[in-house]
Amino acid sequence: MLPISEKKLMLTRYLGVWCINNKYKLIGSKDLEAKLGPGSFGEIYVQVRFLKEGMLDDNKEPELLENLEAVLAEQNALIKGTLKLNLNHAKNLISKDGKPGNPYCIITAPNNKLAKTQIIKNTINPIFESKRTFPISLTKREATEKVKFFYIHG
Repeated sequence: MLPISEKKLMLTRYLGVWCINNKYKLIGSKDLEAKLGPGSFGEIYVQVRFLKEGMLDDNKEPELLENLEAVLAEQNALIKGTLKLNLNHAKNLISKDGKPGNPYCIITAPNNKLAKTQIIKNTINPIFESKRTFPISLTKREATEKVKFFYIHG
């Protein structure tokens, strides 16, 4: 079980009132956080109200601070456009054996392999001068992920 957060409440002070209407980041063990990274446990949205025995419930729900369906719909909406990519050069590349290699680069975006540069022979300072344009369709979630550059030293 992951503890949410510690929040001390004097429930009698908040009788009949929605005293919590908030999102909390989930926390986990230090070992798991070291493995997954900080902030990797998600969050939970909680609303709390205490009614003392005999109190009438007006059945009024608090306003949502966040509508998950709307958030997910926005994250999954397609963004269409053009991605322009200029891969100019690399410098001072290191190979396993310490000798100049035959470097090239592979560029990927979420769910797409976009490009591979030409191989530049026998150098640690390749000049790629690669200019590419790609039509691309990504969700907002995918668009916030990083474009990855894989350098392969041959």
